[in-house]
Amino acid sequence: MDSVHNAKLTSAEISALWSQYLNETASLCIHNHMMEHLEDRDIRGAFEYAISLSLKHLDKIKEFLTGEGFPIPVGFSEKDWTPNAPRLFSDVLCLNYLNIMSIHGCHGYAGAITTSTRYDIREYFTGCNASAVELCNKTKDILLEKGLYYRPPVLTPPKQAEFVKNDNFLAGGWLEEKRPLSCIEITDIYFNLKKSILGKAIGVAFSQVAQSKQVQKFLHPAVNMTTKHIDMFVDLLNKESLPAPSILDAKVDGLFYNNFLCKLLIS
Repeated sequence: MDSVHNAKLTSAEISALWSQYLNETASLCIHNHMMEHLEDRDIRGAFEYAISLSLKHLDKIKEFLTGEGFPIPVGFSEKDWTPNAPRLFSDVLCLNYLNIMSIHGCHGYAGAITTSTRYDIREYFTGCNASAVELCNKTKDILLEKGLYYRPPVLTPPKQAEFVKNDNFLAGGWLEEKRPLSCIEITDIYFNLKKSILGKAIGVAFSQVAQSKQVQKFLHPAVNMTTKHIDMFVDLLNKESLPAPSILDAKVDGLFYNNFLCKLLIS
């Protein structure tokens, strides 16, 4: 198709490939560290699959970019992680991490498909999206099998369909009686809460091993910010008598987490 016209890479295609290259090289660093300590066979299998996908994707991205005369991006490498380092995360946190990242992959690849023009680029990202969906299903199935997956809240069916009658609905009913959350709002709150819970746990762990004072200075406020987000989301769910997923802080190595809490108390 496009080869007849000798179509060049568009800005959208370059940005999608560049972004994916950095994401894949970063994920390899994290996945390789986690793989050194994973004990559960099923979880290890999911990570092995994820690593194989990243390596395959990086080769293809290099092929696309060099074929058009573009330089290979400077991504993350072996210099950005320390082999044989002490364990930072439990198997449970690692599995939750991989599940959340696969969800981001599904969203990102879908966007890349819709903004790309060339047939071969769209075909590539379509394959990436299919693999991300497979990884998402694989990790979710493992979480379900082990009783570790927190399902979104289940609601009682309404007696009949209703229509919005005034614009107070869009404001959430702040000026009058507070209306119940809609299913769409509950879904967004719940999954943003799950991502914030994971982000806080990751931030706590990395803040303990970061050798750069500048990085530590960045991570501490980030953890405080995600803590505020978690409290806000949990409060919204509690007011509706809806359950919230469990915090993952305890899935960070205990020594690192206790040290972090001490630093926060001292500061």
